[in-house]
This record gives sequence, C-alpha cells and structure tokens, in this order.
Amino acid sequence: MKPVAAQVPSPTGNLYGTVHDEQEKVLPGVTVALTGPGAPQFATSDTRGEFHFLSLSPGNYSVTFARSGFETAHQDVAVALGRNAVLTFTMRLASVAEAVAVEGEAPVLDSRETKTGANFEEKELRSIPTTRDPWAILRQVPGVLL
Repeated sequence: MKPVAAQVPSPTGNLYGTVHDEQEKVLPGVTVALTGPGAPQFATSDTRGEFHFLSLSPGNYSVTFARSGFETAHQDVAVALGRNAVLTFTMRLASVAEAVAVEGEAPVLDSRETKTGANFEEKELRSIPTTRDPWAILRQVPGVLL
C-alpha cells in the first residue's frame, strides 16, 4: 500500500493587486499600506503597477494607496484562509490648490491738491523750445480763445 499525501490548506492567505490611473495606465511607485490583523505592512507598486502581501493571517484588512499627484485612497479587502485575494484599484488625480499671498507697503497717495488748470511761470515758459511768447502757448491749448 502506497502512502497518500494529503494536501493541507495554508494557514495564511495572500493579497495581490494592481494600481491604475483614471486612463487605465499602470502606476508604478504607489505606496501601499496594509493594516489589519498583526503589524502594518508596506509595499510599493512595481513598474507594472503590481504589489503583493504574502502569508497574511485571515481577516479583514484596510489598504491605503498614496502617490504624489494623486488622491490618497482606501479600500477594504477580506483575506481568507489558504486563498489569494486579488485587488485592482484606480487612483484619481489630486486637485491642484495654490495660494498666493501678496505683501507690501500701502500705496503712497499724493496729498497735493488736484486742479483742472495750470499756472506757468516765466522761467518755465522760457524753457519750452517751441516759442518764447506766452500767447503762442495759450493758442495751442484746446478751449482757450484769444
């Protein structure tokens, strides 16, 4: 009589997964955190967007996905005795928020009186290159009649 080998199920389970973006492209470099029974575990998705956690105790786990430029996301998964849990997850782009703070001094206001007319002194009139005659200057001003 030959001995018959019995297959005993593994006392643990495994979690395999793939991370994509919203355009269904794989996302490498995603930090994947697994919390549940036992100590937290961490993995990083590879160039194919794949990650795995091996020899997990059966139970419910929470998986957190984080990558710069994307929203941090969570997914719950159950790991069964002797089974592989397979998870495919899509990450969304993070919204861009930017704040601009402008600081400086208050604008300097000219406290001088404002008028609609102007007074010219003889010294200023002599420095005008067009003419030395004050009446010729007044004839060039719109609205002045002589």
